[in-house]
Amino acid sequence: MANLKQVKNWTAASLRRKDAVDFAGFLTDENEESIYVADRQGTWIIPRTDLTFMEEWNNPPRNFTKFGKPVHVGIKENATIYELRPWTIKKVPGGLGSSEVKQNMDKIFSLGGAPLPVSEQTYIGESQVAELERMFSRRIGWVPEDLADDPRLNPVGQVMQTVSKTLVLNDGFCDTD
Repeated sequence: MANLKQVKNWTAASLRRKDAVDFAGFLTDENEESIYVADRQGTWIIPRTDLTFMEEWNNPPRNFTKFGKPVHVGIKENATIYELRPWTIKKVPGGLGSSEVKQNMDKIFSLGGAPLPVSEQTYIGESQVAELERMFSRRIGWVPEDLADDPRLNPVGQVMQTVSKTLVLNDGFCDTD
């Protein structure tokens, strides 16, 4: 029979992940306060006080290893982390006035007088909302156990955590490169 110390050693990895979000990426920089972990869209700045663990990532996509040291990290639940991410800003000629925004919102969120629960307008609106969600949601890193070299093969169903951001439309729009 094992003693309590052995049991604690055997369960340590499970316990440290219990209340953490874990993902894999590439350590690009670090200092006393934070670590910087890059993924396919940007770089996460994670305060060390919110880091539950950091270890080597054994199976990283090889085409990304030039960006930094492959790491598997855990972040405390409800932690505030920050992202550095490049955006391309484009001015819309003439701006996007409030009446145009209202018309676009009506197209997306109106059922066009059709009865609930399903109509052609409902399907179109749901598709547009899903596309907006896809555009503005953000996956954090890679799934650590993913063995694929091609990051596009990372199964969507195994995403550890997502975040979303709110963009304010004001005489222009933001678009990623």
